[in-house]
Amino acid sequence: MDLAQLRDRVNTLKSMTIDHAWCGWMVDDVAAFVYSLIKFTQPDIIIQTGHLWGKSAVVAMEAMSDDFLRKPETRIEETEPFSRDQTFYEFTVKRAPSPRVRRFISVDPRPLGGDEPIAFLKKTYPFYQFYQATSENFFQVGAQQLAELTAGRVLLGIVDGDHTASGCGNDLDQLGKLNARYIIVDDTRWIPELGAVTRKFAVYADYDLAEFPAYNGVMWLSKRQPA
Repeated sequence: MDLAQLRDRVNTLKSMTIDHAWCGWMVDDVAAFVYSLIKFTQPDIIIQTGHLWGKSAVVAMEAMSDDFLRKPETRIEETEPFSRDQTFYEFTVKRAPSPRVRRFISVDPRPLGGDEPIAFLKKTYPFYQFYQATSENFFQVGAQQLAELTAGRVLLGIVDGDHTASGCGNDLDQLGKLNARYIIVDDTRWIPELGAVTRKFAVYADYDLAEFPAYNGVMWLSKRQPA
């Protein structure tokens, strides 16, 4: 992770947006946690409902595309595995995620700042796409194209949309229909009904769920895989 680059990109984006008293944001510690989840799973495609001014999008796209822990100067392990760990090392490397495509799709009916921040993100991250629509319309109108795009791919969803129980439930259902491997749900303690909807979804859609109640609350869902 290049912290200076990440900070500069977030600050550039923020300078283009409009300051609203009601504007929420992903605080840095939560952003680092989300970065780690994406870095660990390395999805092919991310669909995020709820863009606002884009800080979380920048964090997610950095996790998808930066060279942190890949370049020799940023690795923190021995250059060669210990001989007694060879079997474990080979097992682990074989199971390491290897994304085949890279695409980040962000959906929001009212992004802050107009066209300039979106243009900045598209220039900075060529794999970024933005759709100005409600997530309900986005999933409904693009159902066939999304099914084709995500088929056979590792999809991660970030649910941070209209923050209503019905909106959260619909986003989860649509991501479930696309067979999302992983889903992050934000603000599950700040708005407890979002947590309740997510727990119910995890049960009937067959996802393992981990709840992290610190800060505003984050839930992590992972689709159960065959043994």
